[in-house]
Amino acid sequence: MKRLFFYGAALGLAVGVSCGALAKDVKHPTSDRRFHQLVSKYPFVIVMFYRDMRDPRADELESMFEAVADLSRYEGARARFIRVNTDRRGMERLAGSYQVDDMPAFILFKKGKPVQEVGGGLVTLDEFEPQTRASEVRSELQKFIERHLGDDISGEIERRKEALEERVKEARERDYYRPSSSYSHYGYGYGYPYRSYYHGYPYGGLGLGLGFGFGGHGRRRFGGHRGGHRRGHRGGHRGGHRGGHRGGRGRRR
Repeated sequence: MKRLFFYGAALGLAVGVSCGALAKDVKHPTSDRRFHQLVSKYPFVIVMFYRDMRDPRADELESMFEAVADLSRYEGARARFIRVNTDRRGMERLAGSYQVDDMPAFILFKKGKPVQEVGGGLVTLDEFEPQTRASEVRSELQKFIERHLGDDISGEIERRKEALEERVKEARERDYYRPSSSYSHYGYGYGYPYRSYYHGYPYGGLGLGLGFGFGGHGRRRFGGHRGGHRRGHRGGHRGGHRGGHRGGRGRRR
């Protein structure tokens, strides 16, 4: 039951888009190696290149990027957000490898590879004016993500939902949850004859008994069956013993 509850809670968390924001830290790699590890680890990655020291909007852009990353829709699809500060050593060269010149700039990755246009060019969101507010950048970023990854993200959410539903179904079919049921089993018994003497000759008695037992469902698969068998056997044994006892008395008379 605990595992079933866990699956049900996970299912509600994955598909409950309106349940509120899910806090998730934005990754900020400091080396090319770490950057490529993160990009290849997740199905969808959104990268922001920015300058911390040379852009007065840096703090606002960081807060905006984190707010978008906390949207439950992207969390449900296992999308991850990475910010790259090009003022750090070696990071400007990383930005140059993706033809990023203007800051801030955003690029998308799908299954470890950068998303490209039909003609082969890299999909990039940049060329913001210096006076562009962070709220306006956020709006453009969300449109940018949905335009190029929206269908894939929706498909991933649906796939994960179906997978969780299947796991819940399998959990119900196992012993974690079993519908109420009962089992019965007949029992047999015999009775030791009651010996009596009549004019010096012993007389014996024989009795047969039949008992039925019912066992409710249990955590073990055949718990109810075993309970019914045990109760039926005891009932039959007692019935047979009493019958033999009485039969012996009757012969004595």
